[in-house]
Amino acid sequence: MIRRLIPALLALMLAQPVQAQSPADLLNDVDRILADGGGLGLDVELTRALRAARAQGPLDPDWAQVMVVTASLIATGLCKAERALDLYDNALTVAQDAPEMQHFVRIWRAYTYAYFGRPDLARADLDRVTVDPSRYLEDEYATQLQGWLDAPVSVSDSPGFLKCTEVARDAAALFNAGDLDQARSLLIGLNLPEVLAQEPLVRISNLSTLSLLAVISGRMGQDDSAVFDRIIADLSVPDVTPPTLRPEMVADAGHAQMVADVLDMVVNSDRTGTGAAARRTTAQRWLEGLAPQDAQAAIRALSFAVNDYRIAGNWPRAAQAVQELLALPDLDADVRAMSEVELVELQSYIAVAEGRPVDHIALANAFRAVFDTDGIAAAVRVDVAGRLVGAFDHAGHAYLAHVAGIEVWQYMRDVQRATAQAGDSVAGQGKVLRATADITIADGFDVAAQPPDGTPPPPGLCQEVVGIELCTIVLQQP
Repeated sequence: MIRRLIPALLALMLAQPVQAQSPADLLNDVDRILADGGGLGLDVELTRALRAARAQGPLDPDWAQVMVVTASLIATGLCKAERALDLYDNALTVAQDAPEMQHFVRIWRAYTYAYFGRPDLARADLDRVTVDPSRYLEDEYATQLQGWLDAPVSVSDSPGFLKCTEVARDAAALFNAGDLDQARSLLIGLNLPEVLAQEPLVRISNLSTLSLLAVISGRMGQDDSAVFDRIIADLSVPDVTPPTLRPEMVADAGHAQMVADVLDMVVNSDRTGTGAAARRTTAQRWLEGLAPQDAQAAIRALSFAVNDYRIAGNWPRAAQAVQELLALPDLDADVRAMSEVELVELQSYIAVAEGRPVDHIALANAFRAVFDTDGIAAAVRVDVAGRLVGAFDHAGHAYLAHVAGIEVWQYMRDVQRATAQAGDSVAGQGKVLRATADITIADGFDVAAQPPDGTPPPPGLCQEVVGIELCTIVLQQP
């Protein structure tokens, strides 16, 4: 829709008298900007141009044209409804002394409102214009607008909400592929604003977006406490202690399942920051209440138990919970594969605690399975493989820990390079693997000091980890 919308807008707008050159320049450059940076790129260019123009004095009404182009494109192409509506508001302010331009802005805002299932707000805008919408809308868009007005649908059934769902799926796919930067850029601003988010399904969808954003923030080494706070607050009955889950959010079975998925993310991902323990406790209590409606209740309960036992260092109970999890008949293939890997890891800790030799071949095969199993998200591969590096180290297999650690870092580096992520994002993600890095480097020096082949160590110890040379010295005793 984006590509077909541009000619219609440009043909209508550029035919009008243009008093300021800057808006016209930007409009003429729309195709190039979209090709280079998409709708987000256009919004960035607009923001820069507006900042420069405001520095020179009041904005010319022609700037409203550029705002409308940007608003319509990011609303229908990227589901950035809140930003789009803000641009329409600004456009009306800029065009307050230009009646024709105000008509133009209101007609396109009406189209956007109707696109997102609010024909009432669309009619309110159209009631304030004195020209036919077809004056500023190409026939196809004028027909769409009329159809949405004649046969209104709810926001959750609107083409706008369906587009939001599509963008959210794209963001999740990017996250699973390890492209955190692009996933985050799609998710930011994806939440529908309050004026469009009256229905429980829309509110829950907003929370799903927030929960994935929080996970990404955490993996980038950022504090995600505020996002998790908002999730709990939005699901809570106002002014009730202890926090109580809003009944209207889970009245529908499908909605209850979606809420359970959001709460699952809180329990599993909200591990640091102020108030994390209280939020996890609340989320877990709500999940227990949703168990009769939650198809994944048994899987969630066992997964939470595994994590709790791991944190407590109770390896036998953690392994028992994993075995119970593997005994469930409806376990997804990817969850089953990673649970089998986790069982091998936990059994190695049990062996060390009991003074038995660790099956390092089983650990090595488990490590290989992390990267050979299809359908595993990049973040999961990194986390599970990183834990196996720790298991090798705990078992005294310094060489295997060092080699495995380097492979984890190389995998993450390859994913980041393939997706051309920004330097600050890469640095933030590195913080998540700090423990793995420490083991990899420390065991690398141990291996260099005592080579596996029995050769004497060099007087100065150096090793290369993902292209970076690290050195230390050996102090000779007198």
